[in-house]
Amino acid sequence: MWRYIIFSVFMIVLLIIGGCTTSNVVTKSPGKYSVTSSVLVFQTLAGAKEAVYEKAHNYCSKRNKTVKTLDLKTRPVVVGKPGEASLTFTCIKKQSNNTSSQKNANQ
Repeated sequence: MWRYIIFSVFMIVLLIIGGCTTSNVVTKSPGKYSVTSSVLVFQTLAGAKEAVYEKAHNYCSKRNKTVKTLDLKTRPVVVGKPGEASLTFTCIKKQSNNTSSQKNANQ
């Protein structure tokens, strides 16, 4: 009996401190991607938003591009349901600072 109680308490603690879970980047259509992060009761949606943007940034950076947000939806934590942040994005070319400095040098 004690083993069951200890195991149950251990699992609850893991769930509470386990952080948020974030999906892999999913292709919704060519050039349009989605990533979702869920948070538990004692965590904030800010952490979920940070996680989806970090995942999107890493995805686009590997392609030498930057994130352009198309849609961000959030759902707050309620009893029995985790909170969630869902980001739909595209990767666009990074804007170069060299072009503006070259224009200034040519004037």
